Amino acid sequence: MKDGYEKDYFPDGCIKSEGDYVYGQMDGVWKFYYDEGMYSTYSVEDTLRIEMFYTEGSKDGYYKSYFLGRKLKCEGQYHFNLKDGIWTHYNIEGKLIKVEVYKLGELVEQKDY
Repeated sequence: MKDGYEKDYFPDGCIKSEGDYVYGQMDGVWKFYYDEGMYSTYSVEDTLRIEMFYTEGSKDGYYKSYFLGRKLKCEGQYHFNLKDGIWTHYNIEGKLIKVEVYKLGELVEQKDY
């Protein structure tokens, strides 16, 4: 059973994901990365693809996804693996393009910009 901090790597040696396991389940902040190859000009932090929070193996808390170069793509909240609350989406220039409102996994409102 996995327990503690763990890093996983792509076959080329670049970091794929990192986070904590508690009693075999993902728990706390987890980060997932793009595979840009070991000779990439991007820093590890610039290859961050997703940052999210888990509680006892369930997506439960904030979620952020990024374009390559760590420009915010989407952010929102999960509650027991279900999207909940306001989710915002941006284009690569950082302009707001869509807002969605979820109620325990059900999309109740959406506005495109």
